[in-house]
Amino acid sequence: MTCAAEGDLLQDLMDDAVEDIISSGGKYGDDPYLDSLYDQCADGDNWACQTLWEESPIDSEYESFALTCGGRNCEIETPNTVPWGGGSLDLDALYEDCSDGNDD
Repeated sequence: MTCAAEGDLLQDLMDDAVEDIISSGGKYGDDPYLDSLYDQCADGDNWACQTLWEESPIDSEYESFALTCGGRNCEIETPNTVPWGGGSLDLDALYEDCSDGNDD
């Protein structure tokens, strides 16, 4: 998320999202559930932003909007930022090995 705050990337994402909404008559997509999460995220609900990101199609307007928390720059927990801590010593060890570059 920190890279999205640098440069004009965030503004470009927001401009694209607004343009898409205007050109679609104010409708975000074809999924009423995701549209509802989009609205809640825009209203400041960080849980809705996280859920929207998790459930959005990859590279969709929903996903882009969620990553920026509607332009508020909140922290979305993506797989690269979520610590494992799964409670299984075997799986934790495999996770650590994998994150250290061990492809086995």
